[in-house]
Parts: sequence; structure tokens; C-alpha cells
Amino acid sequence: MILRQGVAVDLALLADLSVRTFREAFESFYATEDFEDFLQGAFNAEKLRKELADPACTFLFAELEGEPVGYALVREGPPEPCVQGPDPIELVRIYALQKAVGKGVGPALMEACIRIAKEKGAKTLWLGVWENNPRALAFYARQGFVDVGFHTFLVGSQVDVDRILVKDLGPT
Repeated sequence: MILRQGVAVDLALLADLSVRTFREAFESFYATEDFEDFLQGAFNAEKLRKELADPACTFLFAELEGEPVGYALVREGPPEPCVQGPDPIELVRIYALQKAVGKGVGPALMEACIRIAKEKGAKTLWLGVWENNPRALAFYARQGFVDVGFHTFLVGSQVDVDRILVKDLGPT
């Protein structure tokens, strides 16, 4: 497995992985129009271009046998109010294609995200995860995250609840 940091020329790759992984994970839970509208808003080229260029954002890509199979995004910025740990940083996205699940992509990306967070001086890593995603919730629990609250997440007209999880990164 190869992990590498994303750069501006990765825009097409980021757009492709963003849509494919999100579609694989969640498409069956939403009305088609709501889901497609969400994809267009969340993963359009202009938004992704800005994120790739934003110094507060760090993207990572995972490749297996030369094929991109997952990615993650760590972003500096204000946390949710329920995140009380010191020097927080957000793990915004961590996704792998279904064919790569169980091959160590998630743990490798998580380890790299934790390293990046610590390099940026963070002592707390936080994220939001859909409360009806048991596989992700179990993954984060194995990684040492604990539930500290929630926020709502809108996909079209559907309102979902994301659990807010935090992990103490200890001294940097």
C-alpha cells in the first residue's frame, strides 16, 4: 500500500474517489434526487479545487497495487461545540472503495491522519459519523474514539444525525 499527500493535480482523482466511495456507502439510504443533489454540492470540482488549495486541508490518498482505493481529509478549523479536548483538528473524511475494505486501507489512512494531526500540533482528533453506520462506528471505537455529542447532517431533504467522536492524541 502506498499513501501520499494530495496536491492540486489530484482534482480529478479526488472527485472520482469522493463520488464513488460516497455512492457505494450511502446511495441506498436516500431518495435519488436528494442523493444526486448532495453529491453535486459536496463534491463539485470548484469546491474540491478550493479544498485542495486550502492550507488548512490535508488530503491523503491510498493506493493498492497502483490503484487509488481510498482517501482522507484532515482540516484545521473551529470544532463542534461539544468537542472539548485541547488543540482539536477534524478528520473530515476517510473513505475506501468497497473492494478495498478489509485490506488495511482504513487503519493505514487513520494512522497517517493521526500523524498529520500531531505534526500540526493537535492534541484532539474529532469527526462526525452517521449514527446509522455501524461499520464506521465500530472502526472508530477500535481506533480509540469516544462519543461526545451530535450534530445534524442534511442530504437533500433528509435530516440525519451524526455522532461527534473524539480521540485524545496525547502529547505532540
